[in-house]
Amino acid sequence: MLARRPPRLLIDGAIAAVLCVTGQVEVFGRAEYDGAPVLPGPRPAAAVLVALLCLALLVRRRWPVASSATVLGLLGGASLVWGGAEAGTVFVAVLLTVYSGTAYGRRPGLVGALAGATAVVHLLRDPHVHGTGDVVFGLGLFAVAWVTGLAMRARHGSIGRLERHVDRLQREREEQIAAATAAERAAIARELHDIVAHAVSVVVIQAQVGRQALPARPEVTDQALLAVERTARDALVELRRLLTLLAGDATSTTSPTPSLAALDALVETLRASGLQVELERADDLPALPATVELTAYRVVQEALTNCLKHAPGARAVASVRQEAGGLVVEVADAGGGRAGSPGTGRGLIGMRERLALVDGTLEAGPTQTGFRVRAVIPTAVVDGPDTAAAVPQLAP
Repeated sequence: MLARRPPRLLIDGAIAAVLCVTGQVEVFGRAEYDGAPVLPGPRPAAAVLVALLCLALLVRRRWPVASSATVLGLLGGASLVWGGAEAGTVFVAVLLTVYSGTAYGRRPGLVGALAGATAVVHLLRDPHVHGTGDVVFGLGLFAVAWVTGLAMRARHGSIGRLERHVDRLQREREEQIAAATAAERAAIARELHDIVAHAVSVVVIQAQVGRQALPARPEVTDQALLAVERTARDALVELRRLLTLLAGDATSTTSPTPSLAALDALVETLRASGLQVELERADDLPALPATVELTAYRVVQEALTNCLKHAPGARAVASVRQEAGGLVVEVADAGGGRAGSPGTGRGLIGMRERLALVDGTLEAGPTQTGFRVRAVIPTAVVDGPDTAAAVPQLAP
């Protein structure tokens, strides 16, 4: 059970227990100061006073003002009835609650006023106060405890403001990531919508070709049905990916879906913008689904655009090749550019979303010369030649 209690309660409990023991030793051990008991008055009453002071210390953080008022009230009342006390236990308890009431309470001014009034009563009723030096020393102890509490209160306030600022920045970053993810998913959904629409259009055309070729030209019908089968299968795969995005209002666009064939135009555009780009594309790439080509194109586009924004004038190398694990897309910044605008991470978010859609992986991080992005896109879904190649050409 003790292990489940708040650590602060355990600390306060230990302090109160130690002070209670030392206080009782001072009471029943007949400790004296300048020939008089350190706790004047009957010993049973003094023992109860020490116990009550220590009990108030247990709640000095939870109810700091109430704890301070209790301790100061007990000390002031005891001073009025029996005279000022010189017990070390009483001084430690009073100074600790004054500090706690000021540092943790909502009314530090009230705690300071109560501490000042109690100090005055104690000094007036203490027979051991003989001059100005004793008065200054006594008031100084209370003032030090109160000022230290104010300093700690200011420190807690600064820490709280910093924590709230960090929490606000974290929420804003999460909102930005969520907005960037939603926007990227909507863009992917629109592009997949175009792919599926194109595939369905091919299916319709092939079905019309097959129907017109029957029964005079069975070989043409066979090619048309084969194209219908392959295109429909690809369309189902793309449609399943589209539905996983849950982008209900995604609409089609009139621009063609980018593919690897459009990389040359992309590179030329970036070169005209001041980026030194080298494109290395294997000539023996297999037939790829439209989604794979679109993903590879977008990864190259985003990575090179990041180079242009964050390291304008740099030299970048983009490569697209086929390996055992799938299609490998790599863009590396070889350095030589100047410092550009700082990044927000939105580009990497978009690339990860696209690669997650096709079960791909992304590695991105700094190198000795710049920054490198490496994506692996599985191509195991490819099970035949390109659908466009299967479209039969009928003689007029």
